[in-house]
Amino acid sequence: MPSEIIAVNKLLVIPISKSEFAISWEFEPTFLSFDNFKFSLEKSNAPHDGYEFLANISPKSKSYIDSDVAIFKFWKSYYVRMRIVNTATNESYVSEPATVEHPPNLEAIELIRRCKISLENPRYGNGVPCKIFIRKEGGQRCTECFDVIKRRSTKTNCINCYGTSYDGGFYEAIDAYFNFSVDIKNMGVSDIGNATRSGNRAITCNYPIIKPGDVIADTRLNRVWTVSGEVQNIERRRHIIKQVLSLEEEERTSILFALLSRKAS
Repeated sequence: MPSEIIAVNKLLVIPISKSEFAISWEFEPTFLSFDNFKFSLEKSNAPHDGYEFLANISPKSKSYIDSDVAIFKFWKSYYVRMRIVNTATNESYVSEPATVEHPPNLEAIELIRRCKISLENPRYGNGVPCKIFIRKEGGQRCTECFDVIKRRSTKTNCINCYGTSYDGGFYEAIDAYFNFSVDIKNMGVSDIGNATRSGNRAITCNYPIIKPGDVIADTRLNRVWTVSGEVQNIERRRHIIKQVLSLEEEERTSILFALLSRKAS
């Protein structure tokens, strides 16, 4: 791999319908500027050859949805890889190919479809529209607070990386529906004078894959939660159908509220 190039740490493919696969990625930590590179996805029916251009992508986004998947119609294999090109030197890096972790299953796909209906149906659905900000675990280091010598962040409330040490802190928001439970405890002041945080549980579908540290925002009510603890996945035939989250509500003074004012690129 060329020295002046960005590498992909992880490429993940999950089915979200009979004709759609969601492709997500994470980059290796780097001090290189992403502005000097172009990113694209390529797909093929074989792991090592036959790749064709799929789409140009932005490293600020966490995922791309391929809406032209014929794997259930023709029973073909599906592989995808990322190509990263240094615009100054034309050097390129191609990631390892990725495919679905387990063979696609029609029964699991049908349960995913029903889960989406139960959350998103305008009349009978029990979900509310929210935005998900996936926390970065790799990529370009923060240009504002990361110390190259000490190899750590030098600010506790950096408005550029939100304490993640990676530029931007979170990927661009993804729209999804959530069914929230009743608050475990109301916001207030405890007997010793400390403010308490409101806790919730919430259920969402299988896209995007959520992990502890990610942020959920209800922009209509101006409320923000952080995913705390492990995410419980409900599976069928080894495919995630829905995700059960434990959430902690952020106070209005939290720096994470700045995410709500972000504009999509």
